[in-house]
Amino acid sequence: MDILLRNTVEPYELVVVDNGSNDGTPAYLEREVRPRVPRLTVIRNRENAGVAGALRQGCAAAAGAFVACLHNDVHILEAGWNRRLLIVFDRLPFLGMAGFHGSRGTPDGWSRVEPYSNMVDAEVHGSRLEREYLPVVILDGLGLVMRREMLERTGGFDPNLNYYAYDCDLALSSLAAGYRNAVVNIPCAHLDGKTSCPTGVREDQGSVEKSRAYLWRKWHDFLPVYAEEDFELRHGPVKN
Repeated sequence: MDILLRNTVEPYELVVVDNGSNDGTPAYLEREVRPRVPRLTVIRNRENAGVAGALRQGCAAAAGAFVACLHNDVHILEAGWNRRLLIVFDRLPFLGMAGFHGSRGTPDGWSRVEPYSNMVDAEVHGSRLEREYLPVVILDGLGLVMRREMLERTGGFDPNLNYYAYDCDLALSSLAAGYRNAVVNIPCAHLDGKTSCPTGVREDQGSVEKSRAYLWRKWHDFLPVYAEEDFELRHGPVKN
């Protein structure tokens, strides 16, 4: 949180969804964060509402024309990152979603290609974004910045996808609604990289499989789809 507050520039509002924590988060927010953030909204869930469930709550509570959804284990490493993203959205009025250096395509029907969680890790793997932004199909849910207009037109995060594939689904919804998506060359670090249901390993694997099946049923007529460098979409097999 401290890194986020240091690197985010005014004006902004902060909405924190406390998703059933038991680690003293409410007291920390009141003691350490509220004095630094005049426009702070805290939503407290008695029980874990799921990842996408919490994101839906946060989006509904936010008032801005753009909404950034960040997992609590993500560090944005560029000062003024939110201002630069707004410049990109202003330059690209058709942009529905933006994220940090991440995913590029869906050749197997739904999953990510080059699923690197952060810029540093991507460079270790030999992938580096050299330009300011790059058109993509899907984005990693660890950090999503969305145009409010797109969220309202698409209905936002699908309530049928609470832990997995919610990011893929919303990115595809953005494209289907006529918007385009991009990753922006802003460094961030994903410290954990794990998502799991609170009900155990077997149920967690079942949730992954159920999410895959649901996403494929919903989007199989739209896939595979690729984003060209001019933001045009291409449907069909991978180009050689």
